[in-house]
Amino acid sequence: MTGRPTAAGAYQMIAAHEVLCAERYRGLNEKLTLVLGALASMVLALLGWALVQLYALQPMRLAPGDPPGRAPQAAGLDLCQASAGVRTASDPADRARALTGRL
Repeated sequence: MTGRPTAAGAYQMIAAHEVLCAERYRGLNEKLTLVLGALASMVLALLGWALVQLYALQPMRLAPGDPPGRAPQAAGLDLCQASAGVRTASDPADRARALTGRL
């Protein structure tokens, strides 16, 4: 015949359950730390890649003859010259004349 469950037996089962849960949570915490570290590394890598892409495009923003480091002002200048009626070398015909030396 089996004995009746006692409070001591219940406390023993609860303690065993707590040990098992602590072990499971420790494993989850380790895996979550690994995933978050990989995610942070990926974000830093993407940020670095984006900065490299922006730095690589910087020479394309400069007008010919402008030294690196100056702010590009070509778009505003072209707009002002076009509204004033000034012909620039951006017209295809003017480019051809500039290349041949007859402006």
